[in-house]
Amino acid sequence: MVEELKASNNHSTRAKYTLLTRALKNFPENSELLRMKSELKEQLAEEAKLANIRQLEYRDNTAYTDAKNKEKFYKSRDKWIEEYQQYLAKFPNGIHANKVKERIKEIQAEITQDEQIYLDQLRKFEKLTINFVQAIKAQDKDRLSKMAYQSKSADSWLRSNRLSKADYSSIKAVKFHYSNAKTRNYTYVQLSGSPLKQLKFKLRDGQWYVSGYVI
Repeated sequence: MVEELKASNNHSTRAKYTLLTRALKNFPENSELLRMKSELKEQLAEEAKLANIRQLEYRDNTAYTDAKNKEKFYKSRDKWIEEYQQYLAKFPNGIHANKVKERIKEIQAEITQDEQIYLDQLRKFEKLTINFVQAIKAQDKDRLSKMAYQSKSADSWLRSNRLSKADYSSIKAVKFHYSNAKTRNYTYVQLSGSPLKQLKFKLRDGQWYVSGYVI
């Protein structure tokens, strides 16, 4: 029986251990079988440990790949960070933990940069808005014509009593969005602090012009 077990190289460790357990029922005091049992128990424990490591690595790699692929699936960078943070929550010391932490920093830097660009542009739109309402109040057709995407629009703006009589003392640009995120040549600027709720701007030759309004 001992020789048979030694020769069972094609069997798995678990199968060998099962055969050995059966053999020990008939030969419980056999020292060779007892020694083999001890060795196989150690081998089984080591194989289980390696299997757990492989399984953990598989889950780690899968979670990282899923998080990384979300950059293609979602447009929101905040969502990218959320997905990477979920990876770190599951695998704080994972294979890709350091790489993920660095990627989060990169994304956050991109968000900060984009936010600053947005705020800078919002201030420019606010300045254009103030110039527009000042020209309306002053009934300055020449100034309005130069600000208008179509110069003839100045006449209709000056004829609007709602525009000319509105109080603009607290007017402020609060947000804007482009009608086309790629071309970025047409935008809607939301306003607060006055009856004028929105100004529309179009880009031409690198300069923004007023193309319409909502009051």
